Amino acid sequence: MAGGRFGGMAGVGGGPRPDGRRQGLPSESVSTQETFDFPEDLVAAQRALEAARAARAEFLASVPVWTEPQPEMVLKDGVVPGGEGWSEEQKAENRQLLEAEQQASHAVSTHPFWEALRDEDHERARTELERLGAG
Repeated sequence: MAGGRFGGMAGVGGGPRPDGRRQGLPSESVSTQETFDFPEDLVAAQRALEAARAARAEFLASVPVWTEPQPEMVLKDGVVPGGEGWSEEQKAENRQLLEAEQQASHAVSTHPFWEALRDEDHERARTELERLGAG
């Protein structure tokens, strides 16, 4: 077959380009920063976010699936069980847990640390911070 596997479309699918690099892949690491020196308050905010997420996940695992009462539904291929729904206390607790999670997320995402960081370092820094928060 003339032109190779892709019908002569040079550089498609990560193949070599005329300059020897593979298309879609940088010739060197985009990130210029090896490690990140996170401020203590940002690490604390990330840990608070992880704790808030864990608390809400634990809560959601402990309550009924339905937030409002639902009747049993009979479908062609099975039955979807109904449920009693959440109590007013469970709804209030969920609101409190969600608000805590949102506040912690806001504290992390709006921290001044991110403003001083180069755009190409954001993703790697965020991943590293998440690892620190989980530990």
